[in-house]
Amino acid sequence: MYIDVFLQNVCFVPQIATKQRICKVIFLGIFDFLCLHCPAKASLGPYAWEKHCPFYKSSRNCKETYPADCDGDSKILMAKENLVSTPVMTDMEKQNSWVPVGLRDLPRSPEVFSLIHTNPSLSLRLPRCGATEGRILEHAAKVFYDINERSSPMTFKFGITHCPHFRWSNAKFGYKYCVDKFESMVILYAAKDSSGPSFLEASLIREFGSIRGCKNLRTGGDTSPSGDGPCFTYMVFRSFRHPPGIR
Repeated sequence: MYIDVFLQNVCFVPQIATKQRICKVIFLGIFDFLCLHCPAKASLGPYAWEKHCPFYKSSRNCKETYPADCDGDSKILMAKENLVSTPVMTDMEKQNSWVPVGLRDLPRSPEVFSLIHTNPSLSLRLPRCGATEGRILEHAAKVFYDINERSSPMTFKFGITHCPHFRWSNAKFGYKYCVDKFESMVILYAAKDSSGPSFLEASLIREFGSIRGCKNLRTGGDTSPSGDGPCFTYMVFRSFRHPPGIR
């Protein structure tokens, strides 16, 4: 196509055309040809490295630094991955990320909360960090109403423990093996010592102990665990909303 244009502009120039016009036509034809086949990097937009000059493969300006089969988006992603590296959390950092801020200074906290997170029968429904006593009680009551609405009729029990995983899983008196066959444990509150959890347990029993299905026989707070914190208030329950399958 370019040769035809060149011939039309050069070979059929009128006899009166000067030598300067012929040179000008030749120069413009060569310039247009090079611009179309070897465009400058600025004309390629933001992905100037996607193409290279076919006539100057050895040129430093046209050198490719990525695999030939790598498209523009992949090259941008590779460049970002090289510049920004995602920090890798250690096992201890992961355990501490599960622990509420106010309990991270306790030696037992990382292990206890790690056991909670790895047990599918246990779940955390803790109040906001720094909540007042009234807000803590309000939060625990709200969690109970929510579970009761979704699971009733049900059996349930409130309690306190120094380790929810051990209280659920131990073979001697764990809820997992008891005659009531509880399905889940929800941790309602965690504190550095047993005074707050004991008071919350007694308050919940006083508030909901008269509801049909409650398995608490005592007023609460009388089996406060000893030893280092953290200490937990929990609720275990089993739903009878859906009848068991017929065998």
